[in-house]
Amino acid sequence: MLRTNLLDESGRLVEYFLSSNHVEILLQTAEGIAAGIENPDLDVDLTALWTLDASIGGIGGYCLLPWMRPFQNPFLGGIARELFRSTQYAAAEIWYHNGPNTARSTVWFSGMHLEAVTKYWISRTTSPLNANHYKRSSLGQNIGMLKDSSEGASEIFKPLDAILTLYNPAKHKTPQDRERMFTVGDALVVYVSSRILSTRILKPYYQEILRSIPDHEHRFPGLNMCETMTPGR
Repeated sequence: MLRTNLLDESGRLVEYFLSSNHVEILLQTAEGIAAGIENPDLDVDLTALWTLDASIGGIGGYCLLPWMRPFQNPFLGGIARELFRSTQYAAAEIWYHNGPNTARSTVWFSGMHLEAVTKYWISRTTSPLNANHYKRSSLGQNIGMLKDSSEGASEIFKPLDAILTLYNPAKHKTPQDRERMFTVGDALVVYVSSRILSTRILKPYYQEILRSIPDHEHRFPGLNMCETMTPGR
């Protein structure tokens, strides 16, 4: 099973968010991507993954697929670019799966997405007079500030901490270490978990964010703003 081959933190994310059906989808997709990395001519079916992604709601890889070939930036600027450009990069790593860095890069970009989301959360919940409102900060610093300000509940912070533990080595270790550390299964679990977390964190602000994107209904075909994902545990 997928969960027995995961890093401990990825296994905890499975326990926080995913049902046995979700795990089966990620297992089959991970096996397909791993085979596709070995054989670039193999046509890997990602349909089940993007369907799961869509059920989470919000902007994700499933509604960014038209921007993958050729790879283009659908975000013209502003806060949407800051929040979701890294999600597009993570989804592109999964879509193209061009080599052994696929898993590490997917974890890295998923963590970058949550870094931007938690920074935005801080900016929306602190006074403009507070230095943290403007300060450039890492995911770990953002989580620490949010904990100190009691913004959010423990069910948000526990999975954020798990992703932070995976994000830091994806960002800082040598390429050889990072390639050995992460499997495609880890990468898919982190991607899906980051999407769940960001959609829940941004829920009070999502309509405002979408209004800042010109013609967002056509830019993101199939955009689903209702979380329909069957809860895990």
